Amino acid sequence: WLVWCGGLVSDGERGPANGVSIRTIEEERYRIVDEASGRVIEEVEASKAFWEVYPGAVYLNQARTYLCTSLDVESRTARVRLADVKYFTGTVDATTVTLVQHGAQRHAYPDRPGPAHRRPQFPGTTAQCAECEIRVAFSAYHKIWQGTGRVFDTVSLNLPDVAYKTRAAWIRVPDAARRECEDSGLDFRAGVHAATHAMINALPLFLMVNQSDVGAECDDPQRGHYKPTRILIFDRQPGGVGIAERAAPVFPRLLRAAMELIEECRDCAHRGGGAGVAKGTGPEGVGSRGRSEAD
Repeated sequence: WLVWCGGLVSDGERGPANGVSIRTIEEERYRIVDEASGRVIEEVEASKAFWEVYPGAVYLNQARTYLCTSLDVESRTARVRLADVKYFTGTVDATTVTLVQHGAQRHAYPDRPGPAHRRPQFPGTTAQCAECEIRVAFSAYHKIWQGTGRVFDTVSLNLPDVAYKTRAAWIRVPDAARRECEDSGLDFRAGVHAATHAMINALPLFLMVNQSDVGAECDDPQRGHYKPTRILIFDRQPGGVGIAERAAPVFPRLLRAAMELIEECRDCAHRGGGAGVAKGTGPEGVGSRGRSEAD
C-alpha cells in the first residue's frame, strides 16, 4: 500500500545480477603482447581470441593498428607489432550448433513429435530456448581493403576448434514458406540466412545488447549437415548471459521488426541498400543476397 501511495519505492523481487551466473565468467584468457616493449596490452577470453588474433591478423587497440606475428596456443600468448596497413582482416569459419534438450527434458527434435513437444514454451509464440553446444572451425582469413571492402587475399589458418556450451533461442520456419520460395524461383536457404541477420540487426530495438554478443546459425549446404529449418540465435558468451532467454518470448515482435528493416532496405536499394540484412560484425555480411527470399 505504501508503494502504491508513493511513500516507498520497491526494489523489485530480485536484482538484475541474479539473472547472470558467475559461472559464465571465463578464467582462460589469451595475452596479447607488444613485441617492441614486451608489455601485455590486452587479455582476451579464450572463446573469443581466435576472432581477434591469429598469425597475420590486423589487431586494433586504443586506436592503434597492430599486426599479429605469432600465436602460441599452449601458452595462450599472441605477439603483435605496430603496423601501418590499409586493410583489415576477418576469419573464415563454420559454426555448428547442436541443441541439447529443451523444456521438461524433451528431445530438441524428436522423430515423431507428440503433444508434449508441441506445447508452447512461451505464451504467444512457438519460439523456444534451450542449452546448446557451439563448435567453431576456422579455415582461413580474408584481407579486405578498408576503402572498398573488397577481399583481395585469402590465407589458410591452422587453429584448433573452439567449443563451448551456451543458450540458444530459435523458431522453426514452416514448410509453407519453403514451398512459396521454391514456387517463386527464390533461394530458400539464402532467405533464411538473410532473415536471421535481419533479426540480429533488430535485436537492439528490444534488448540492451551488442551485436557482437550474439551469434547466428547460418546454413551451409556444402557441409551436408541436416537440421530442421530454423532461425536460431545464441549467446556468444559461454554459459549464456540471458540474451536468448529474453529474445525467445519476443520472437514475433523481432521478426516483424526484421521485416520492416528489410522493407526499408528495399526502399533505399537505389542508394546501395543492404544494411537491413547485413550483419554488423564480420567481413562478409549478406548484402542484397537473400533480401527477397527473407521477405
